[in-house]
Amino acid sequence: MNLLNSLLQVGMVAWRFTLCTPEYPCGRDIIVIANDITYLIGSFGPREDLVFCRASELARKLKIPRIYIAVNSGARIGLAEEIKQLFRVAWEDPDEPDKVAYVI
Repeated sequence: MNLLNSLLQVGMVAWRFTLCTPEYPCGRDIIVIANDITYLIGSFGPREDLVFCRASELARKLKIPRIYIAVNSGARIGLAEEIKQLFRVAWEDPDEPDKVAYVI
């Protein structure tokens, strides 16, 4: 698998770090989750939600802190068909869901 291609499929990344601090000189593991601003300007869709969910589940399972760094442009409602019906939106052009006229 080409690592670069796999990285471009989702706009969310997660890492597991071991931090050494005065309080934890031997190190303490943490999970860090962040939006990838280079992928669709960091917007949040179903794949990003799955990465966030799985990384959060891992942090809870391991009982370690989770830090979320939010750098995003919001949800891709027009691209996330699973949640689109939950919003009442007047679309400027229904064929271009990124052009919202206003939210009702």
